Amino acid sequence: MKLQLGHALSQPFVAVPSKLAMLSSPCCFPIQIAAGTSHALCLVDNGEVIAWGSNSHGQLGVSSEVEVSEPRRIPTFQNLPVASIACGGFHNVCICSNGSIYSWGGGMYGQLGQGLNVLSSSQALQITKLKGVDIQSVCCGQNHSLFLSSCGTVYACGNGFYGQLGLDVGIDYVLLWLKIACSSFPCPSKS
Repeated sequence: MKLQLGHALSQPFVAVPSKLAMLSSPCCFPIQIAAGTSHALCLVDNGEVIAWGSNSHGQLGVSSEVEVSEPRRIPTFQNLPVASIACGGFHNVCICSNGSIYSWGGGMYGQLGQGLNVLSSSQALQITKLKGVDIQSVCCGQNHSLFLSSCGTVYACGNGFYGQLGLDVGIDYVLLWLKIACSSFPCPSKS
């Protein structure tokens, strides 16, 4: 059964797009969707995040279940509105409306931004290394995460074996945060 479709189905696939009632008006109004290897997230207009699919690494934000066949709200974000979401293979990152950055799911390569001490987490954890940095956008690959600040600086963490962190090819993972300077322009000062 392919749970990442958000339907409790007996078929292994669905060839034609089909509506998810919980993620449709008037129940809620989706504003962003993201997909991982075998899970999906939806950000709705009130800032809540809804997840479904495989939970093998805690990527659904719940600890008790291995799989969730129908969309379910992530409890952490019911009182902490989210502005943007991104899915990696088995991990997720979000930017909250207050500017804080959270990650959860699989982290064996450091892609959660928590170092290598957190191999997985079903609880969304704040990325403290980015506290005070004005992150505007986040993007996740299979086992890495990239963050773009308002002044054009890119931060990276996770697996860099194929050069996806902007470093030399063959670096397995990043223990500490790396800041990749993308331009020589200074950051604008905040007034």
